Amino acid sequence: MRTHGDPSVRREPLLIPGLFQTGDYVRACLGRQKGISKDDVEVAVLIRMARRDVLSRVEQFTAIIGEAALRQNIGDSAIMVDQLHHLLAVGRRRNIAVRIVPRGLGFHAGLHGCFVLLDYESLPSIVHVEEFRGGAYLYGEADVAAYRVATKQLAELALGEQESVEFIQGVLAELEA
Repeated sequence: MRTHGDPSVRREPLLIPGLFQTGDYVRACLGRQKGISKDDVEVAVLIRMARRDVLSRVEQFTAIIGEAALRQNIGDSAIMVDQLHHLLAVGRRRNIAVRIVPRGLGFHAGLHGCFVLLDYESLPSIVHVEEFRGGAYLYGEADVAAYRVATKQLAELALGEQESVEFIQGVLAELEA
């Protein structure tokens, strides 16, 4: 999925992106929501795990993750330790870039929430904006352009790939202490 030489980009300020989540992390997130049965949670886990296969088919994928996502108390510390180790493993893949946006930078476009910028070889780019119980696709050129600008700004604010690895390792060290 590429066009114009730009990678597909996912921005997630408060949670680990779905494609990078472990099963226990998904269970911890969904299991706390009222009205979702254990069976529905397990179906969601299976779907989320199957969707991760897309990462082997994309030329390049960048996840720009807010520091808060690394520090959320999702489940317990063992779940978070496992999740952060998994995030590091995914980030080692040659076609995946994991970048962390540290807290304390003041207002920026990434604080508005989760979005995915999808670029395709033979189709126009689109943006998927996620909400609590669903999402929306934005196709308009002005919308896509605005999210492309936001993505560029976030990339400028985010730590580099190696700095992000070191940052995640630091959070892991705190959790494992």
